[in-house]
Amino acid sequence: MIVLTLAILLLLILLVAILIISFARFYCWLNWNINKDSQQVEMTIRVIGFKIYQNSIHLLDDKEDTSSDSNLSKKNIKLLMHFFMNEVRTEKLQADIVIGAEEPDVAAIWYGIIQSIVEIIKSRQSNNKATIDCQVAANFEENILEANGVCIFSWKLRKTIHVFKQWKKKGEK
Repeated sequence: MIVLTLAILLLLILLVAILIISFARFYCWLNWNINKDSQQVEMTIRVIGFKIYQNSIHLLDDKEDTSSDSNLSKKNIKLLMHFFMNEVRTEKLQADIVIGAEEPDVAAIWYGIIQSIVEIIKSRQSNNKATIDCQVAANFEENILEANGVCIFSWKLRKTIHVFKQWKKKGEK
């Protein structure tokens, strides 16, 4: 009787775990603030409301982290880009960007590049319910780069497990 009860309990726990893996999503929050005084990016990753990773990156620090392994092969980068293009869903993108250069033609080129990137993101995410609000402005009189924004994107947990399996298979070959 006790063995049967434990088996049923174990089966229920297994079914709940399968449901969580099937429907749970990773949510990644990126907040950035770039101006003359500070340049920082804050990243938080959550699964089912639980914070599993948080990091704040200060871009003006002169210290270089030599302990990290940045040996990404071309195959892994290709897999990662394929994953982001096909499986990642933008939930929210808000940005206020001011770009400027002392030369008006350089400022105009940078403005066009950034505006094109914003339009590409909008067209790729047009079929979901993402909130995309990006304001890009150009300053033709001084060198300036100011950007404040929030980006929230998500992907399914089961898709992540599938990509890890693919990476493992490709690494064994």
